[in-house]
Amino acid sequence: MSTCNRDCFNCPYPDCVLDEPMSAEEYAEAREREELLKDPEARKLAAKKRAYYEANREELAAKQRAYYEANREELAAKQRAYREANRETTRPTGRRSRPSSAPTERPTGRRSRPSSAPTERPTGRSTTPTCANT
Repeated sequence: MSTCNRDCFNCPYPDCVLDEPMSAEEYAEAREREELLKDPEARKLAAKKRAYYEANREELAAKQRAYYEANREELAAKQRAYREANRETTRPTGRRSRPSSAPTERPTGRRSRPSSAPTERPTGRSTTPTCANT
């Protein structure tokens, strides 16, 4: 079995052989390396867009609200059409869900009991009378 030396830039294997998941520290280091390898022009453009958004946040939000108000019916019709076309993968609220082949029962957290004989649930109280003066 191959083991990973965690030197991804000089990895001798064509496919990753890392068996265990990355720790939070390793993930942060990998993220920093990716940031350093980004194209400098792309980094400049991203910084410029971020600065513009921060400076004009309220104006951009107002513009989005105005667009939604002006095109509310059209946007609602598009959403309805999408839900109708993708009825199997969307929930009634419009959120996407995992497609399932058969409905599954939700776990109740209790062990299942045979349904042939009804059983009483414990109330937490003793059913035998007790005497306080014993």
